[in-house]
Amino acid sequence: MALDLKSLIPEKLILLAEKDKKVIGFMVALPDFNQVFRHIPSGRLLPAGIFKFLWYKRKIDNSRVLILGVLQDFKNRGIDLLLYKKIQENLDTIGIYGGEAAYVMENNIAMNSIMRKIGGTVVKKYRIVSMDLSNKNKMQNGS
Repeated sequence: MALDLKSLIPEKLILLAEKDKKVIGFMVALPDFNQVFRHIPSGRLLPAGIFKFLWYKRKIDNSRVLILGVLQDFKNRGIDLLLYKKIQENLDTIGIYGGEAAYVMENNIAMNSIMRKIGGTVVKKYRIVSMDLSNKNKMQNGS
């Protein structure tokens, strides 16, 4: 799967942070292919969809940060902020000037803080909610 993704994701959008030749952090972003796929409503690349894919792929101007991780011992040292800064620079070199951090939970204080520091705005809020369904079943059975 990694080899398949390599053809879609420019190498400069996969970052590793190292200290003493040990990986302490990483980040992966990719061009927002949703901008391409909306022009292929059938979802099929063959026979004609491949031409639309190749045409609209050149017009992508937004990205999605998929993964960001920093080892616990290196958190709160700005490594995550440096990774964001570097990915932003790398995106600029390929003509992508916008981005989205995918599925950042509302209570993820560290990520939301970084987003504000680099000028991001909250567009969507993600939460996990729970409900005890055992009481619902009792109510339906007349208990």
